[in-house]
Amino acid sequence: VSRNVPFAVIPGALVLEDGARVSIEVERCTGARRSIPVVARGVPPTLRLLLFPPRVEVTYNVGLSRYDRVLDSRFVLSVDYHQVENSPATLEVKVEEAPPLITNLSLSPGRVEYLVEQK
Repeated sequence: VSRNVPFAVIPGALVLEDGARVSIEVERCTGARRSIPVVARGVPPTLRLLLFPPRVEVTYNVGLSRYDRVLDSRFVLSVDYHQVENSPATLEVKVEEAPPLITNLSLSPGRVEYLVEQK
């Protein structure tokens, strides 16, 4: 998309041009879905935190030209063991890292059940 955009008149400013031509590249997008493992952070070495489900579906939009550049390894999803101290029924899944090429990222489910066991 290209447009001619006039410059705003500012009193006392010397403007040598009337405006500028602005071009914005537009690309078609597509939705995508992947199943990504969830990692547990902050778990004491004597314990193991089992997550149910252990993987979460991420849904996002990405430009068609960049679709193949989105790799599973670029996503890092985690839960924090310290949430367990308050004894909730589920733990919130956080997005630690995601590819910068994507938009509208959502998780399903956004919370996971857990079980704490001794090693």
